[in-house]
Parts: sequence; structure tokens; C-alpha cells
Amino acid sequence: MRRRCPIRAVFDQPADAAPPRTVIPGGQTNAAALQSFPTTATATAGTYTWNVNIAAGTPVTLQLKDNTGAIAYSGILTIAANTE
Repeated sequence: MRRRCPIRAVFDQPADAAPPRTVIPGGQTNAAALQSFPTTATATAGTYTWNVNIAAGTPVTLQLKDNTGAIAYSGILTIAANTE
């Protein structure tokens, strides 16, 4: 049985903001999302716990969009295996 490790994502933004946040394949800025996070309206106090559902070893990039539509990307991150 494969266990999933939760990650707590904290988004510091105004309560009325609801920009999308997604996980895309590493470095592929035009790719479809692998995972989307809820907006502030559906997350508690701007936080969300993500039970990672992407295979270990997968390279990903975080994509964030602000209220003006500007998009920012993280560097490439690799999903780590659960060590528990």
C-alpha cells in the first residue's frame, strides 16, 4: 500500500482574492495542470493541505496567477517519496 504525504500550502493574499494555483509538469509552462488548488474562498484562512497524488520522482512546477492575471512560476521541484 502506498501512503501519501500531506503538504500544507499557505497562500498569503487578501480574503477577496481568488487567483488560480496549479501544479504543472516540470518546466512545461503550456502544459495542462496535474493538480489545482482551491481558491481562498474554499480554503480555510488561505491554507490548504494537499495530499500529494503525483508519483514520486515526477518533476513539477508551481504556477501562480495574481488578481491582475500575471503568472509566476517556481523552479522545477521533484516530488519526493514518502519515507514513513
